[in-house]
Amino acid sequence: GGGGSAARSSFRISPQVIKCQADWNTALLREIMNDLVPVLLNQLRDDLRRRFGLEPSSLYRFWPQRSSLEPPMRQLVPTSMYQRLASQQIYLAAKGSFLKTSDGYFRRYELPMRVEAFVQRHLPLFVVPSWVSEDLKTHGGAAVNEMTPQMLRKFLKNNPKEVQNVSKVPGLCLQLLQFCLLDALPAPPPMPASNMAAASPGAGLGAGGTNGPNGPNGPNGPNGP
Repeated sequence: GGGGSAARSSFRISPQVIKCQADWNTALLREIMNDLVPVLLNQLRDDLRRRFGLEPSSLYRFWPQRSSLEPPMRQLVPTSMYQRLASQQIYLAAKGSFLKTSDGYFRRYELPMRVEAFVQRHLPLFVVPSWVSEDLKTHGGAAVNEMTPQMLRKFLKNNPKEVQNVSKVPGLCLQLLQFCLLDALPAPPPMPASNMAAASPGAGLGAGGTNGPNGPNGPNGPNGP
C-alpha cells in the first residue's frame, strides 16, 4: 500500500555502506584479474596460430601493460598478477618457443646486429616488447635475467672456445668488445619500445640447456666466476 511505498522512498543507503560495497567489488575484481589474466594468456599462446592464424609475437597485444592503463582500471590490476605472470611459460624466444622467465634473457640494450646473431646462436634471447620485462620487474618484483654487458662477459669467460672462434671474425669481435664495455662507458639512452617489439623468430636458440641462465655453461652456471 501507500505506507510501504513511502517507507521505500524514504530509505537511503548510508555512505559507509556504499563505500563497503565499492571496496568489496574492487577486491573481487582484483582477485578475478589475478587469476584470469594468466589463464587467458596461456590459452591465447596455444591458440594464436592454430585457431587465429596469428604469429606467436601477437600474444603481447593482450599483455596488460600497466603504464597504458587508465587510473580507474589500473587500481583493478593487482601487482600480484605480474608476480604470477613471471612464473608462466609465455615468453617468446628467438627460435619460436615459449619459455619461462628463468629460462632465457630479456634485452636491456639494443644489441648490434652481429652481437644479436651471436647471442641467439648460444643463448635463449627473448623477443618480447620492452614493457613486458619492465612490468615484471617494476610491478611484479621479479628478478628477470637480462642480456647485459656483464652477462655476456660471464658467458665468454665460461666458454673460452667461443672466444677463440670469435677472434677469427674481426667485425664480430669488435662489436662484442664494444658491447662488453658498455657499462664502463656513459650509459646509453634507453631502448625505444618500438625497437623492442617482438620480432619474427630467428635462428637457433635452445631453451635453457647447458647455455641457459642456470646451465653449467651459462652466465649464472656453476662454471661462472
